[in-house]
Amino acid sequence: MTTSSTNTAVVPNNNVIISDNTPYVQFVLAGDSDSSRWPSHLWPIVGTPVPSSPPVLVVGTTTAAQHGCVVGAATGAAGIGGGAPKRRNAPPPAVLNVSRYGALFGDVRAQIQNAQDQLQLRRSSTVVFLVCAGENDVSSGVSMEQVVSSFEQTVTQIYGRTKQNTLDAAATATYHHLVLLIGPKLEQWLSGDRASRKRYVTLNRTLRRSCRRLQQELDNGGTTTSTNGENRNDNSGSSTTIGRHIAYLDCLTTFCCDPQPQPMAANRGGIPDKRYFEEDGLHLSLRGYGILKGLVESTVETMLRSTTIDR
Repeated sequence: MTTSSTNTAVVPNNNVIISDNTPYVQFVLAGDSDSSRWPSHLWPIVGTPVPSSPPVLVVGTTTAAQHGCVVGAATGAAGIGGGAPKRRNAPPPAVLNVSRYGALFGDVRAQIQNAQDQLQLRRSSTVVFLVCAGENDVSSGVSMEQVVSSFEQTVTQIYGRTKQNTLDAAATATYHHLVLLIGPKLEQWLSGDRASRKRYVTLNRTLRRSCRRLQQELDNGGTTTSTNGENRNDNSGSSTTIGRHIAYLDCLTTFCCDPQPQPMAANRGGIPDKRYFEEDGLHLSLRGYGILKGLVESTVETMLRSTTIDR
C-alpha cells in the first residue's frame, strides 16, 4: 500500500485477488471528515464475481476477521455461495481515499476527478464511489438546492451526460461503476439544537429524493418519468434506497440509542448514543465505524446482485 497524501491511501491494483475467482471491489472514499477519518482496518471489504464465474460475493465476519476488522450487526454471513477467501493472508481492501476534513459537497466533484485520474479506470473495473458529505454544508448555511446541485454534478462526473443534458445511461453498460451516498447522522452536539436537527432531517429527505430521481433517470435511458410515489417513505423511519447504480444509505438515526421515525427525530426522538461517537460528540468512534462498515458492505452486496444479473 502506498500513501500519496495524508488522507489518500491507494492499493494500486483495482482488482486484488483474494481467492481463486473473487476480486475485491475498488472503493473510492470521497467527502468530508467521516471519510477522511475512516480507519483503514475498518474499510469496507466486498468481493465481486469475475466474468464467466459463479457469483461469489465475499463479505461479512469471516473476511473481515482476517483483516482484524470490527463488523457491524448489519453485515451478514459469508455472502452468496457462502465462500470465504482461501488465502489466510489476503491483501488489504482496495480503497482510494480522496476525502478531506471539512469538505463541502461542492468539493466532492474535484475529489472524484482526482480519483479517476489516479485509478485510470478501465471498463472491466468494478468501482464503488462512496460519498459522505452534506453535514458541513448545513452548518455553513449552504442551501438545500445548492447541495443537490453539487451532488448531481458529482454523479455527472461519474456517468457523464448526453447532448440532451441527461445522464448517460449507456455508460452503465460500459463501466461497472456504482454510487453510494451516505446520508447525514444525528450527532450528540445536535441534542440541544432543534433547528439544526430539523435541517438534518430535511437534508436526509432531500438527498434521498435526489438519489431516487437520478437512478430513475438512468433506468429510463436518460429521461425521467412521473415521480408519483417518490416520497412514499419520507415520513417513515430509516429509508435506505438501493438502486442498481445509485443507492442512498439512510443513517439519520442509525447511531441513536432509541431510533425513531423521522418526524420524531427532529423533536423528541433519535437520541445519539455516545458509544458510537468520539468524546467531541461529532465524529464516529471505532464502534460507530464498525456499524457503518457493515451497512456499506450489505448495501453494496445488494447493488452488485442486481447489476450482475443485468450484465
